Amino acid sequence: MSSPFYYRVFTSIERNIWADEVERFIEESGLGLSVIGIVDEDDAEKLDAVPVELLLCDEDESEVATLVYDRLEASDVLAEEISEFQEVIQEMFPECNRSWVADKLAHSIGCYCFTVFDAGLLNENWDRLATLAEWLRDETNGIEQSDGGQITNEQGAVVLVTPFEDEVEEDDSADEESDEEFDDDDDEFEEGDDEETAESDDWGADSVDDGSDDFDDEEEDCFSDEFDLESDSSEEYDEDDSSFEDESGDDDDSEEEEIDDSELEDEEESEDFVAAVRIGDRWVEKQVDSDESLEEFMRGEV
Repeated sequence: MSSPFYYRVFTSIERNIWADEVERFIEESGLGLSVIGIVDEDDAEKLDAVPVELLLCDEDESEVATLVYDRLEASDVLAEEISEFQEVIQEMFPECNRSWVADKLAHSIGCYCFTVFDAGLLNENWDRLATLAEWLRDETNGIEQSDGGQITNEQGAVVLVTPFEDEVEEDDSADEESDEEFDDDDDEFEEGDDEETAESDDWGADSVDDGSDDFDDEEEDCFSDEFDLESDSSEEYDEDDSSFEDESGDDDDSEEEEIDDSELEDEEESEDFVAAVRIGDRWVEKQVDSDESLEEFMRGEV
């Protein structure tokens, strides 16, 4: 099992939506999730014990996620977590949205935290959790925050994202510097070996020729053997099975390529999202559907 993924809804109004209401919403919305209330160990024998955690399962009884609610006044960790998030958002983009999110977090009074398991990352279950998180956000005037990813406003538009591309560019620049150092070392090696190479020119040439001949012979044998096997296979096919061509590997490969392409298209479509830039005292929304539009959003352009 991989590490769990955390998804949070920070709330800013005094409304504790919990077990009964959550279960009622799931049932009325037809989300296909069941709710199991987990009570504190000390209250296990109490019939009216209030759950401290909700376990969400799908129709296959796979554990999708757990949900807990922390009130700032009663929590031992929420204040510290909010303080940590305040530092994190200073490294997210666009810069023009940071102060709004910082103020929103500063006025948060509670947090719904989803701990998402492997089954919860499947498309259908992920959509179910997203629907539940959206409902909690709407009911509490909250904002959503995904683990190491993005933050939304109260309407669900993405307002801050983590600059993963910057990290990739830094890695690329580091690789380029390493390649330059390698090239410099290689040049020094070649210059230092010029005299030795000149003195043993004939011997070196003979050695290289002998080695390459051996390799060429082995390579020719290898490819010729493979070719003979393929020829034998094709002859057997011609004699025994005239329908094999219609079901050949080439057709299968093309079908697989078509499937792969469609999957990639689905993934690309799923990456599209609605973003928003804070201009004055209002949000201006922007559809992010390409690398170019994402870069524009990260610069605060609409």
